[in-house]
Amino acid sequence: MDERARIARLHRRFGFGLRAGELDAAVGRGLDTEIKRLTAWPTAPLPDPFEGKDLAFEKGANRDRQRTVVDIWLDRMVASGSMEERFVWFWHGTLVSGIAKVKDGESMATQIKLLWKLGLGSLAELYKAITVDNAMLYYLDGRDSVKGKPNENYGRELLELFALGVGNFTEADVKAAAKALTGWTSKRDGEPQGWWPPGTTTPRRCCSVCPACTMSTLLSLPSCSNRHAPCSLRASSVGPPSA
Repeated sequence: MDERARIARLHRRFGFGLRAGELDAAVGRGLDTEIKRLTAWPTAPLPDPFEGKDLAFEKGANRDRQRTVVDIWLDRMVASGSMEERFVWFWHGTLVSGIAKVKDGESMATQIKLLWKLGLGSLAELYKAITVDNAMLYYLDGRDSVKGKPNENYGRELLELFALGVGNFTEADVKAAAKALTGWTSKRDGEPQGWWPPGTTTPRRCCSVCPACTMSTLLSLPSCSNRHAPCSLRASSVGPPSA
């Protein structure tokens, strides 16, 4: 593979590819320079592109607000083209939520900002935050999971797609995960977002000892997560390991 092909592949794998006419300029700068450009993190947080936008759920205006969230994020991807934004896009496709079900643009914008903040950091912190994220609670039905009637959707996705992978957990694990994740509410329910331990009348914010956080931390340990999440990230960036 010559340098031109390497540079094109680099931008496809760690960015979003090059626009027409950009490859010649990238080849002129050289492979080492392009690697530095793609991996140059901002020295300060970028401006919040959602700030000042009215994105909250509202009947009649909601479809336009959903499109606004998508358009704003796509504009940032195109403008940045960086490895940082590519990894955030990877996590959004892995720790998946969809605006078609969530419907609340504000919640989806908050989740995207969470991925900007944590997508290149600690896996434990990312798992903990996404587990009790408002959009995720709505998308995978965590808001409906209560004592005596735990919903298994998020627990199953967490084990199968987010952390461990197929074949590395049992149905008993799914049921135990569902029980551990009961008691959370979402803002669209009209209740403060938080954890409602059995027998309490006020919600608590997520803390290091609540069951959801404890389980998310355990699943991020190398003995668990090295089987799936990092392998998915590697496959997205450089391709599957050779046989």
